[in-house]
Amino acid sequence: MKKAIKFICITIILTLPLSGCSKNKIQIKAPANEEILVSTLEEITSDSINMSYSLFTGYRSKVIDLDQCETCNIDVNVTSNSGDLDLTILDAKGEIAYKETSIPTGSFSLSLAAGTRYTIRIDAMEHVGNFSMNFLVNE
Repeated sequence: MKKAIKFICITIILTLPLSGCSKNKIQIKAPANEEILVSTLEEITSDSINMSYSLFTGYRSKVIDLDQCETCNIDVNVTSNSGDLDLTILDAKGEIAYKETSIPTGSFSLSLAAGTRYTIRIDAMEHVGNFSMNFLVNE
């Protein structure tokens, strides 16, 4: 019995340094149409999208319908530590109303015209960081 316990203890002691000292980064490649989220905080409400993560590959989308007398201001905040984060806004006809690729760290604002439906899509490819979008509909 003592030999078995001694053997287990020696095995644990010898393997701990090997597992704890590894400095290699693990890279995860996402196959097409699959999503990867690691250490994620996510909140999607009627007037905002907020995500923070240590790795995100995939997308999030939101549809906004604006009446003839409504416009929408969008405030965007992005932190990009690595990877790519893209923003595309399509109008009701599927035409691109706005597109930005590989968004760097920073903040910017957009305005959407009245009287149409917009699809807002955020695409991430191995992105590390966070983003928030706040929507303010004006009458």
